[in-house]
Amino acid sequence: MGVHAAAGGAVSAEPPEGADSPARGRRRFSDVVAAEILDAALAEFAAHGFEGASTRAIAQRAGAHQPQINYYFSTKEALWRAAMDRLFAELGEVLDGLDIAGDPQAHAVTALRRFARFAARRPELHQIMSLESTSDSARLRWLTERHVRPLYDLFVHAWTRMRAAGVTVDLDPPRAFHLLVAFGAVPFAQAPWLRMVTGVEPSRQEWADEHADRLIALLLPGLA
Repeated sequence: MGVHAAAGGAVSAEPPEGADSPARGRRRFSDVVAAEILDAALAEFAAHGFEGASTRAIAQRAGAHQPQINYYFSTKEALWRAAMDRLFAELGEVLDGLDIAGDPQAHAVTALRRFARFAARRPELHQIMSLESTSDSARLRWLTERHVRPLYDLFVHAWTRMRAAGVTVDLDPPRAFHLLVAFGAVPFAQAPWLRMVTGVEPSRQEWADEHADRLIALLLPGLA
């Protein structure tokens, strides 16, 4: 019957039916509902954190019924994990096709530009990460091991090679990674504050592209 919660909270579909079958139509509808619940969950988790977000508010934002959350995702924790899996999957799609490990110098500038655009389009990622990073929790450990550490390991590999080639600012990988995340994503995650104080609109693609240029000049002066 459509989409159910898989292990770890991800959603999975049953085997395909005929193109015009009622079962296929129901499954397509179920996929849409599950996606809308995930979008609503991301908005609520980003605004209120895991503890502050309620499944009732998520259901209302999604235009769904609260029992549907239990049907698709079984628990609030499973929903949170599925939402984070979706965010990092989207980031992976943004960086897809770039051989950052094999030839970082050839792809680093493009990667930073894509990252800035993603951060502008999906501020929820840094908002949620900022909230989760304030305490050592099972959720933070899950995020780190499942998603963040593989990205960090890739970054360290690429940064070390580019630093040896003399194209980066002279920072060790941990500081460079933190600078990338902080400078690259914070303006978009804190867009309401930035808007209020400065009057700029960070969600505009032009502003995101200009911000990426500053990020490249700061981190990769040899490639700017």
